Amino acid sequence: MEGMPRCARARRRALPAHAQCVAEPPEAPRGLRLGGVGARWVRLQWAAPPGLQYAARYTALHALPAAADRSAAANLSVRDDGPRTDADGLHTLSARLEGLRPAAAYSLRLTAANHVGVSPHSEPLMFTTLEEAPTASPQNVRVRAANPGELRVSWSAPPQDSWNGELLGYVATWRELGRFEEEEAAARTGSAVAPGWSSAELALGGLRSSARYALTLRAYNRAGAGPASPAAYASTPDGEPDAAPAHVACEALSPRELRVRWSPLPSAHALRGYDLHYAPLHFATCK
Repeated sequence: MEGMPRCARARRRALPAHAQCVAEPPEAPRGLRLGGVGARWVRLQWAAPPGLQYAARYTALHALPAAADRSAAANLSVRDDGPRTDADGLHTLSARLEGLRPAAAYSLRLTAANHVGVSPHSEPLMFTTLEEAPTASPQNVRVRAANPGELRVSWSAPPQDSWNGELLGYVATWRELGRFEEEEAAARTGSAVAPGWSSAELALGGLRSSARYALTLRAYNRAGAGPASPAAYASTPDGEPDAAPAHVACEALSPRELRVRWSPLPSAHALRGYDLHYAPLHFATCK
């Protein structure tokens, strides 16, 4: 058996009376495989005798240049998963390795150790962790007025080490702000999607003219959407009034003076004033 004194393996042979047992470091773990995977952990399984100590040495492949945890080592808390697996008396052992990065490719090797020394490395195991929703929001979010009923939002991507997978796009969520509490409760909301990690601007149409809006932005990947950015605020520009003044009435005050009355438009329109157009009417006398 691995890690046992050499004389124990030769117990079926007769040994001279002066023979001594020679202890050796264990052999490398065999059959290293993946027993489960998450965004930040993996479960490892392998065949080896029980009673040894095990350590994992792993390296992140294709890591970002600034990544500080490209290579690392960890001692493993081992669990014996059951019966012996072969004629050599090896057990199926397993351990859970934590602290990995989401959507990252790794190369991992195991070593076993006893009181004598450390084994050679196992064959490498290659694996990729699962994606996780982004952990940072888009940066530099700005909103500006465009055409009547339209706002334009621009942004830059969140830091790449927070993507936790392939960034698929962005979701903009907006809410119309009312001037009074009852208007706030009935405020209109909506959302729009900008596909692609490189997207940097989005036009939001179908909004009300002369209305104020709050907008947030989130990045998303296959695992879901990340946190929302701090709210940005903007007002849509004035548009042409969608109705004419109603109940227009005119009365004469003197031979040279008239009084004109009308009902004002709804307060939602930020009006600058009214234009009054008039012209004299000349009546011909028929004989």
